Amino acid sequence: MSRSAALRIALVASVAAVAVTGCGAGFEPYTSPSMKPRDAVNHPAVGGTSPIAIRHAYVLGPAPDEPAYPKDGNAAVYLTLVNQSSRADRLIDASSPAADDTVIASGSGGSTLDLPPTDPTVTGGDAVQVGQPPYSSNTITLTKLDEETDNGAVVSVTLTFQRAGDITLDLPVNPRTAYRSSLSPAPASGASETPAPGEESPTPGEETSPTGE
Repeated sequence: MSRSAALRIALVASVAAVAVTGCGAGFEPYTSPSMKPRDAVNHPAVGGTSPIAIRHAYVLGPAPDEPAYPKDGNAAVYLTLVNQSSRADRLIDASSPAADDTVIASGSGGSTLDLPPTDPTVTGGDAVQVGQPPYSSNTITLTKLDEETDNGAVVSVTLTFQRAGDITLDLPVNPRTAYRSSLSPAPASGASETPAPGEESPTPGEETSPTGE
């Protein structure tokens, strides 16, 4: 073996030894800056089969200095719905195995959310925001959580549309920080909202088509 070849082998061995020593000494492995926890879920529309697009969906968690939501507590879902069909649709139900009930409330006082058909003059369609006031008067609330729920958890939620059917999403629970710091959490269990003057609760079981037919 030539002297230069022997030197190259010795150099490679030295580098390998340093790498092993560094790992053993507790050096943190490199993590790409682009590898961030999932912030929200996006569900694209699928032609005429499932024309409802769901954008930036997540469950709003507590602030970092607040305790986890307790068992039997409530949590708010935040998302945007866009009906990319030429026919109107309606969100008629929501459910989650993580909560005793999932309650829909529209800004008009109903228990469903109307989704207008696509307006070709509006880029991206007519968006229906869902959250908590003042961000949105349309709400989806997970009530009576089955267990203590904290930031970083994932909650399965199924949305049922009158025409598009069921769409199930696994939503991350995100802390109320950064741009979410101004958002409102769900009302505590037992709290009730007073309906606006002149509004009446819908009759249970009474449903009409999205077009009023």
